[in-house]
Amino acid sequence: MTCAEYFETEASALEQGLYAGQLEEYFSRFDRSHILVLIYEDSKKDPQAFIKKIYNFLGVDSLFVPSMLHDEINVARVPKHVGVDRGMHYVSEFLRRNGLDTVVHMIRRLGIPDLIRTFNTKPKKQQKPVVDHTYLVNYFKEDVARLSTMLDRDLGTEWGIVDTHNSL
Repeated sequence: MTCAEYFETEASALEQGLYAGQLEEYFSRFDRSHILVLIYEDSKKDPQAFIKKIYNFLGVDSLFVPSMLHDEINVARVPKHVGVDRGMHYVSEFLRRNGLDTVVHMIRRLGIPDLIRTFNTKPKKQQKPVVDHTYLVNYFKEDVARLSTMLDRDLGTEWGIVDTHNSL
């Protein structure tokens, strides 16, 4: 099944990306000053300003900079051999079940799993779009326009969801 076919059969897959309605529900139940809305792309553009915004919202020390702020975690990858990844998982689970957590932590601290994953990762290929861009623009443009108004930010332009015939 292709991604496009999945979207046709599983309506919720795209509906989950309709953020305006979800936010309206929260805004109707809670004071707006108690809700912080963040845009993922902002975390990539300026991680330090992004985390500072969160700290300010929470009322904690906004000068603190976490040591892992610029680390990439859970980076998507495709293993060359799935069995190698499964084997690492089974070995670590076996060791844990047998009370050898310290061995697992030591192996992790030495960077052995990361090294194995590095060698067992396929090179990144340019992926072809799985769904027609025009279809997605048409599907999301009304919601993005509402969201832009709610957040006072032109997300249509930022996300490339702009109707070329009419403005958002």
